[in-house]
Amino acid sequence: SITHLFTHPGLANVYALDAEHKRILVWDQNGTLIGQYFSEKLASALTITVNEKTSEAIVTTTNTILSFKMEK
Repeated sequence: SITHLFTHPGLANVYALDAEHKRILVWDQNGTLIGQYFSEKLASALTITVNEKTSEAIVTTTNTILSFKMEK
């Protein structure tokens, strides 16, 4: 139940927002799942953007912007 995908030329990974399951999924460019990040705050998330240099995910909801550190 992916609600939003994010990637960009030059990024190492593909990021998916799964608001129904309150998680962010991360795949490498070969399609291998390399990480999942869970938070109750993701239940109302609409979009995701990622800064790989800072390992930060920026998520929008209907009324706010959230920032998450994606620790390995």
